[in-house]
Amino acid sequence: MTSDEAAVLGGQLSQPEVAKAFGELTSNPASRDKTLKSLLQLDPAAASDPVLREVVAKATQEMVDADASTLPLAADLTRRFRLKELAPWFVVRMVGAENPEERVMALRALNEIQAAHAGMAASYLDDKNEAVAREALIAVASGGGADAVSELAKRWPSLSGALRQFAVNGLSSSKLSAEAFAKAVAAGQFAGFDPSVVEKLSAVLGADHPAFKELLSKVEGLLVPSIRLPGKRDAVVATGLNLEGAFTIETWIKLDEKIDNRDGLLGKRGGGPCLNFWDAKLRFWDGSRDLVIADRPVEAGKWAHCAVTRDEAGKFAVFVDGEPAGVSKDRYDAKMETMDIGLVNEPDGTGASLLEYRVWDIARSPAAIQASFRTRFTGGQGHLVFHAGVDLSGLPLEGGAAVEWTADFPELHTPEQASSLAAKFERFRAMASRPGDAAVGKQLFQASCMICHQVRGEGTAIGPDLSGAGAMGVESLLRNVLTPNAQLESGYYRHDITLNDGGLVSGFLASETPKLIVLRQIGADERAIPVEQVKEHTVSKRSLMPEGLIDGLGEKQVADLFAYLMSLK
Repeated sequence: MTSDEAAVLGGQLSQPEVAKAFGELTSNPASRDKTLKSLLQLDPAAASDPVLREVVAKATQEMVDADASTLPLAADLTRRFRLKELAPWFVVRMVGAENPEERVMALRALNEIQAAHAGMAASYLDDKNEAVAREALIAVASGGGADAVSELAKRWPSLSGALRQFAVNGLSSSKLSAEAFAKAVAAGQFAGFDPSVVEKLSAVLGADHPAFKELLSKVEGLLVPSIRLPGKRDAVVATGLNLEGAFTIETWIKLDEKIDNRDGLLGKRGGGPCLNFWDAKLRFWDGSRDLVIADRPVEAGKWAHCAVTRDEAGKFAVFVDGEPAGVSKDRYDAKMETMDIGLVNEPDGTGASLLEYRVWDIARSPAAIQASFRTRFTGGQGHLVFHAGVDLSGLPLEGGAAVEWTADFPELHTPEQASSLAAKFERFRAMASRPGDAAVGKQLFQASCMICHQVRGEGTAIGPDLSGAGAMGVESLLRNVLTPNAQLESGYYRHDITLNDGGLVSGFLASETPKLIVLRQIGADERAIPVEQVKEHTVSKRSLMPEGLIDGLGEKQVADLFAYLMSLK
């Protein structure tokens, strides 16, 4: 039976004749196993049909009762169709497993249906088999509550980057464990955790939860001040800037929905030249026409870096997220006077949040903009004539414009931090460039990287396929590993879905329909979520790939891993 045939058959079970025929196929031992195996070809959306799931659950239970050696097929079916009814059978198989492979299959099935017993799984945390230990950690983190937080806090310093991610994903997946986790982080535990966990905790606990507020108040750098413009015409920062000759305007901006010419970076009361948006694209309007408009839009609700330069000849250039996005053919060299941040001459005003608003009296080069658009300056930069950075006190806010502290902000670094990251990059580049053993590196890759990536058809298709990774070169590969959020494509944004029962599911968006959302998760199967179970669906410009993934590797391990990666061409 092909996947299409299985999908058609499974989707017609509401018809009595079809249900009868399907029931005969799945109840007859001679045809049952083959029929059930063919159903594994169904995608998660088709497998979420409740009528089909009920039939598969009954047939699978009958199969394992008749023949315990069908564990591999039963495990696959349980994960694909989320057969909670089989949990007791898998608990028995986990405890009585004759080899590590059986225990991994049982644990993984229990994790997928959220039926693993954390206390029982904890006994396998130190198992010599890495796969068993990994699945046990996932089980403990996902279902252990406050006890799991305490146990994993003790193990945290010795966990690899991949295992830390599994731990954080599990601890932030339910209110019970998320509250204990937030308190532990506030108390100084889990040092070096990925900042993306803050967004997850906010989704699960809510921004007003006492544990979440305590976390924000006690852990430095989790909140930053931003300029909030509420979408009112008079809500501006009345800077009265005068721009003559060459200049650069740049800022991080998160725009509200429906981005158009009512949203702007800089404008003049009563009309005239302005920097605003048209159809979500950054542009410079000289008062009568578009002089330049970006070749790509920005997304509402997501942080983007926007920059506009004018050179000495009066030609303009626009940049989005550090990349050139357009250059004017014509010139505009007139003096631009009394310009205010966020001002537009439209009935409504700019609806957006702003960070790191900078004005320079030179046209910064594309290389300079690219090099520092993720830098949070602290002062002392030549040619910087206006800067609204960390200290926003004293800004001339008018009409409802305000300073707002936010936990949602792009990843920025001070010059000192940028220097430290550059030194880290050079250190790892030296390791990665040394001769290594590709065969040993392949084993490292399989243990840490194939939970998200595929190579020549093997692995999990969550992140980019790495079959040709070697063509990227050591430097490009290393930057993607060390700074996974720096140049993240929209197809790999993290989707966080808060469920009505308080749980959280995170992953890459595989598909979405009016009735169903399918996410690809790290370390788990694709999850099909009916929209009626969804409380909130948010999208983050952060990768599921954690920072620090290779920080715990030794010099030889890094050399071996990159020897293998560079062999993939």
